[in-house]
Amino acid sequence: MQLIETQYFPTIDWFKIVKQNTDICILLYEYYRKASFRNRAIISGSNALIALSIPIKGGRERKEWLNEVEVNDVTNWRANHWRAIESSYRKAPFFEFYNEIVKNLIFSKHVRLVELNKEIIVKLCTVLKISPFSFDCGEQSEISVQHKDLILPKNFQDQADWKPKYSQVFEEKNGFQQNLSILDLLFNEGPNAANLLDTPHGYQKT
Repeated sequence: MQLIETQYFPTIDWFKIVKQNTDICILLYEYYRKASFRNRAIISGSNALIALSIPIKGGRERKEWLNEVEVNDVTNWRANHWRAIESSYRKAPFFEFYNEIVKNLIFSKHVRLVELNKEIIVKLCTVLKISPFSFDCGEQSEISVQHKDLILPKNFQDQADWKPKYSQVFEEKNGFQQNLSILDLLFNEGPNAANLLDTPHGYQKT
């Protein structure tokens, strides 16, 4: 069994790992780690990359189990995230096909971060025709490979010769931006996104 962490609208390479490993398990029971994609996603805006971050109750320094972390809805983060996504991708070729799905996921009423991420992952895996996987990882001794935390905000674009390259809304202005949230690939490539996930991911276990 191979282990990977949960993410909020995960990166493209995260989905590559999940799609290319039939024995993948997504970890829900662990200590929350700050500075990770568990509560954030990165998309391409008109002038720069945009980091979408979910505020959590107690702040980033709070140490608790991931399945106990609650999102903080005191701020209007859901509307802000949707506004940023709509502004960035409304001119993308397949925005009209998937925008309602994404909007409904963002505005779902989940209180716990892990439940929100789980619904997003399950729904997008269905859209991308990715086979079922496990959210219950059992004993640590059963884990053969750990992909956990290979992809972090500090290194998500570090891999050389990243593929696939595809047309992006602001590519002419900002250059090609690799390994963004899966939303970038989905809105720009539509049904072909599933095929592009079959290209090798750049992250290797060290």
